[in-house]
Amino acid sequence: MSSDGAGTRALTVLALAGMLVFASCAGPEDGQPTDQADHPTDATVEAPERLLESEWTVDASSIAEGGVFVRPARLGPSPVSDAPTGAHEVGDVLVTTVRSDVNSSEYTSAQVPEQVLVALDRADGEVLWTQQVTGALTCAEDEIEGLLPCLVGGDPHEPGTETSPAPSEPAELRFYRLSDGEVASSFPAEDAREVAVSDGSVFLAWQDPYDQPERAATITRGSVDDPEGDWRREYPLNPDCDTGVQGFWLEAADGAVFFRGEQAFVVNADDGTRTPDESLYSVARVPDHGYIVDLCESGNGAAIFTIEGEVVARYDDPGNVVSVVSRSGSTDAPVYLVNGAALHDFETGELLWDRDPRYFWVLGIVGDVALASGSAPGGPTLGLDARTGEQLWSSPFGEFGWVLGAVGDDMVTRGHNPSEVAGVALGTGERMWSFEVPDVARVDMVDDGIVVSTATQLDVYTVN
Repeated sequence: MSSDGAGTRALTVLALAGMLVFASCAGPEDGQPTDQADHPTDATVEAPERLLESEWTVDASSIAEGGVFVRPARLGPSPVSDAPTGAHEVGDVLVTTVRSDVNSSEYTSAQVPEQVLVALDRADGEVLWTQQVTGALTCAEDEIEGLLPCLVGGDPHEPGTETSPAPSEPAELRFYRLSDGEVASSFPAEDAREVAVSDGSVFLAWQDPYDQPERAATITRGSVDDPEGDWRREYPLNPDCDTGVQGFWLEAADGAVFFRGEQAFVVNADDGTRTPDESLYSVARVPDHGYIVDLCESGNGAAIFTIEGEVVARYDDPGNVVSVVSRSGSTDAPVYLVNGAALHDFETGELLWDRDPRYFWVLGIVGDVALASGSAPGGPTLGLDARTGEQLWSSPFGEFGWVLGAVGDDMVTRGHNPSEVAGVALGTGERMWSFEVPDVARVDMVDDGIVVSTATQLDVYTVN
């Protein structure tokens, strides 16, 4: 989701990939004929690009006649598109919903939603169980004690936006058993809009209606037996930090809770205290390392924080696009901060290298390779050593699109014209594999593969 708010900046977290080593063929022995047809030269032989086929496919109509896939969330941001298709990967299960009451091109409804909650086997796409659900539905993206927490009922739109359908039943928090889909327990949760799980705790969140003055957001923490029993805190929303985004997302990980929407803030998961104690324009988490924020109340700069909430570095002028990149999520992997045409060490804030931002900008980082564009619009895409800025390879403009992350030794890219997903070797920039996808498809990374979803179909690809 994007916004036209003055303070909004794009924050992107990418995954890593390694290097792919190629073998070369030996040339002719001394004194032997050098017929080119019979004897290869010493030149490296490039393997042909592989065209992948999906491991399995599920049609929405096979679950509910005339149905469409809808991600089990009120809002479903994606690295490429805001289309609400897709699924949550929860262990060995993909969780999605199928709805037959919406227009598949608009995903809107003037009535209380009627949908089927679906669990698919990640290995082969088999439908493990289904549950009919009436009302809005948003589910956590992780399980707790073998249960999937979902908020059911209530207004599917944000209060105060004047987009609500017919009145619906008050929201409740249900814990679905992942083994068979049965409801193990349920609790009233009339105000809650988002649910998240981390470290054996459940977090709920909501915010005051948009037409209410002096608005605040509320977050609670609890357990399966008492979802709001640990703590409950209110956080005033600063109107001066409003980015114009309607709706919000909640993420709980690494001992912190991240609230993102019209503005952002971070709180300590143990007691709910803010770290830092202010409203922010935006925040991006770097798994196992910390997070970076675009500041609002204390200036229009950016700052890096450790997981414990300690400031690593501050930047008074963060530049064009600020993004943070982790190699693999492991605690000893190098992490970088991209500031337009400059690269900083995330752990120390040290400037590693920079270029003239009028002619050069960093697109992202995968592994130890920084992807960049330079020279002029339509110029080549460059692969650079992330630590030194030294050029490793150059690829023609349009050879691949946005970087989504990595699978195995390849970075995964999504392009349009043609609409495709491709795997690119980090060491050479060479395309290793690809497959076509519909232009409107949503593409998500899962642990060992790629999920491609449209309104009517869900496909899973595995790259070996």
